[in-house]
Amino acid sequence: MPGYRDAQAYPLHPDLERARALARGRGGSAVLALPAERQEFKPVARQLRDDLARIGVDVRLRPLADPAAAAADPSQSIDAVLDGWAPDYPDPFGVVNLILQPGVRLPFFPDFFGERRWVRRLERAAAAPLERRDAVYAKLDADLARGPAPFAVLGSPPGVGQLLSARLGCERFAYGLIDFASLCVDGE
Repeated sequence: MPGYRDAQAYPLHPDLERARALARGRGGSAVLALPAERQEFKPVARQLRDDLARIGVDVRLRPLADPAAAAADPSQSIDAVLDGWAPDYPDPFGVVNLILQPGVRLPFFPDFFGERRWVRRLERAAAAPLERRDAVYAKLDADLARGPAPFAVLGSPPGVGQLLSARLGCERFAYGLIDFASLCVDGE
């Protein structure tokens, strides 16, 4: 995606004690909505539930016909959505702004993110001159990942618009998705 830069936002190895310390007093419970008819999401949802339980977050899985629409309804009390989506064209606006920016956000994405200072940055990135656009989105991407991290990409389905270098030697697929964490260059 234009504007993407490899910025290591998180450590490569989990620190369960630090995660527990960060979650202490904030654990509680959360509702994770997922598509009822998509069987491939169930093992991923169970893994998320089990991983978050390790730091004191009780995740209740809620299979729904349309989880994103349900999440947009405040009466549904949904805290997170596990679903699949891909942009229609290779432009960072078609990912970042269409998922996050109020007034631009596609209707099937819940309004989980509306912090005014970040919305202003989304607006500025969209309006950036072409010669600076990639750099502006790269900085925004890295800052969002290190800051509020309003969404996370778990993987990409095999064969769906993936261009993998011939130098890659250790790609793995988990639950039908390419495991980004497994990617490496042969010999490294």
